[in-house]
Amino acid sequence: MPGMPPAPSIRDVARALLPRVDEMTEAVVEEYRRRIPEYPRLLQKHHEDVLAVARMAIQLFYDLVVEKREATGKELSWIRQAGRARAAQGIALESMLQAYSIAREVAWEQIAEAAERGMVDEEEVSGATLEMSLFMEKVALSVTQGFLDHMKHAYEEEQQRMTVLVEIAKAMSRSLDLDEVVNVGLERIRGALGVEWAGLWLVDIEKGTLRLFAQQADPGWTDGIGSAFIEMALASSDLGRATVGQKPIAFDTDELPPEAAAAGATSLMVVPLLARGRPFGLIGAASNHQSELPGRDREFLVAIAEQTAVAVNQVREHMREARTDFLTGLANRHEFDSFLRRELARAERFGDALSLAMIDLDDLKALNDEHGHQAGDEALRIVGSTLKATVRSLDLAARIGGDEFALVMPQTDPDGAADVLARFQHHLAELRSKGHPEVAVSIGLASWQEGMSIDALVSAADGELYEAKRGRASATQNL
Repeated sequence: MPGMPPAPSIRDVARALLPRVDEMTEAVVEEYRRRIPEYPRLLQKHHEDVLAVARMAIQLFYDLVVEKREATGKELSWIRQAGRARAAQGIALESMLQAYSIAREVAWEQIAEAAERGMVDEEEVSGATLEMSLFMEKVALSVTQGFLDHMKHAYEEEQQRMTVLVEIAKAMSRSLDLDEVVNVGLERIRGALGVEWAGLWLVDIEKGTLRLFAQQADPGWTDGIGSAFIEMALASSDLGRATVGQKPIAFDTDELPPEAAAAGATSLMVVPLLARGRPFGLIGAASNHQSELPGRDREFLVAIAEQTAVAVNQVREHMREARTDFLTGLANRHEFDSFLRRELARAERFGDALSLAMIDLDDLKALNDEHGHQAGDEALRIVGSTLKATVRSLDLAARIGGDEFALVMPQTDPDGAADVLARFQHHLAELRSKGHPEVAVSIGLASWQEGMSIDALVSAADGELYEAKRGRASATQNL
């Protein structure tokens, strides 16, 4: 009609609604929470502002209408990158597409209502509706491409990690050296996870502690986590409890043990090492720039820890077998020599007491001749098991020959050693009273004196053993 202002365009309507973008953003977020609650929850979990994410989508829709244009390649590329990022956060493709659809619904509902009130030409509204539908198709395509980008990357990453696990297994199987096996595992952890520090602790059952065995760190962080956690109590420390609990624990920035935070760490994850269902150590990875290890990295650390546990346990088992007498389970001659050498050096350095007992199983030859070698082996096993039941944690019991045994007693004077040997003889007598085969032994005891060599200490104990056997022979003849 003459004199009436022209009807507004769809662009005018959209432009007039721009001041209400924040209000519409809140409406979008409410719809997120109602229809796709996992979407805002996962965004918040990854420290993203849900309102900011929704506002960007609303703003983009309005800009396209106001400027009457199609989405640029840069905008579609941003949407694709966002799709990839959302997929990495664990958000489903369906939820991503629905999130954009919700933003379009809220934006277009406001535009359509305002257009109707302003009597915008229906043909213009239909054209804008078609353009918005075409844009949504491009959004869906870009989001899907981003999702597929992530899936491809995840697949390639998984293949790479499987290759790393195979490399670790091969590298570890080539060596029976504990240091080498552990350091191979730590090197692969740092390389695969991109962390600045990796380390391994071993359990000391006797002390009830967890002690750092090996570590690898960036040159600029050599005094990092390792220095903060040299040795810890299993019962009271964060890492000790993680070991005893037998479950991996990830400490994020807000949950770090005080020692780790003071050392400059921003995240730390530890995984117990198990053998036969019992923890014997702990492997860990730490960063001084990542606030947390991503979920896939955590899974990979657990996989490496399992591989390392198998390899370390195999090496330790081999080492134990190499030091152990197969029949009695006691230390063998080689381990006895090494242990006695170490303890005598300690005695010389610190002035500690040291006692040595040489033990012979009496009449083994007669037992073998009369009852067979199985009876002789059983007698040897009885002596071995009785020694194991008698000795303290700091002592070493060994079978050093056919019927010869030795007991090294560090930090033990002659009176203390005599008490240990008396308990040993008492345990043997208890076994005889319970119907076990009669086993008799002769014992020679010597204690280290300042200036005494290993050979002199062994000769002194052998001399006492000879006197004990001669005295037993004389007593038998007089019966």
